[in-house]
Amino acid sequence: MMVAADILQPIDESKVPNLSKIHPFFKDDPNIIVDGVRYGVPFTWGCAPMMYNTKVITSAPESWADLFKPEYAGKVGMMDDPLGNIMLGAVVATDAEVATELTKKQLDDTIKYLISVKKISRLITPSWGDLADAMARGDVIITFSGWETIKKFCADKGASHIDYVYPKEGTFAWLDTYSIAKDAPNPDIDHKLCDMIVDVPAQLFIGDDFIQGITNTDAIAQLGISKDYYPYDDLSGLASKATFFAFPPLEEGSGKTTFNDWLEAYETFKAA
Repeated sequence: MMVAADILQPIDESKVPNLSKIHPFFKDDPNIIVDGVRYGVPFTWGCAPMMYNTKVITSAPESWADLFKPEYAGKVGMMDDPLGNIMLGAVVATDAEVATELTKKQLDDTIKYLISVKKISRLITPSWGDLADAMARGDVIITFSGWETIKKFCADKGASHIDYVYPKEGTFAWLDTYSIAKDAPNPDIDHKLCDMIVDVPAQLFIGDDFIQGITNTDAIAQLGISKDYYPYDDLSGLASKATFFAFPPLEEGSGKTTFNDWLEAYETFKAA
C-alpha cells in the first residue's frame, strides 16, 4: 500500500548486513518485497493463537470449532479488535483465499460468525492485558484469537497453567518492520537504525524485556525467559499455521470490501 502510494524508498540491503541473520520466514515475506525490491526490515512479530486453561481443558484444542463445545459456553473470551477479529473470522468461516480480500458476502458471513462467537463469550475485552486478567482469574478458559505473550502475562499473575495452540484452520500473524520514507533526509543513518533494530542487543531486549517475537536467528539462540513463549523451534512449520496478510483495501474499485466497509460491518457485531 505504501509502495503504491510512492512514499517509501527501497532498502539498500548492503547497508543492513544483519538482514542475513533474519529467519527466512520473516525476511522473505512477500508483503515487504514488491516486484523483487525490499521495502521493510522485519524486527518483531506475533500470531493470534487460541489461548486455553490447561487445568480445565486437559487436552489441547484442535479447532476453532471447539469454542462451541457446550462446556465452554459463557467461558469464552475475545478482544475488541475489528481488524484482527474480521481477519480471523474470515479464515475460519469463509472460503476467501486471502483473509483481507473479502467480497460483500464473505464479510457478511464473517460478521455472522463473530456474532455467534460473541453469544457464547463471557466478555469482550478492550486490551490483551484485560484478557490475560480474565484468564488468570479463571473467568475465561478459552479464547477466540490471542497472543503468545498472554501466556507470560498470566504466568506473572500466578497462572502458569495458561497455554496456546494454533488451530488446524489456521490464523493470522503480524509482522512489524522498519521502513524508510522516500524523502528521508538522512538515509544512511536510517539504514544504520534498520540494521541496529535487528542486531543481537536490540533483538534480545525486544524478546526478553518486551516478550515479543524476534527475527534474528543469532539472538533467538541467546534468548532467556522469552524463548519458551514462542515456537522458535519450528518457525518454518509456523508458515502452515499462521499467515501474514496485507491490509484490506482502502479504496473502492477492487471488487473487494474496503477497510471502511469492515469498520461499518463491525458495528453490527458490536450492536448484536
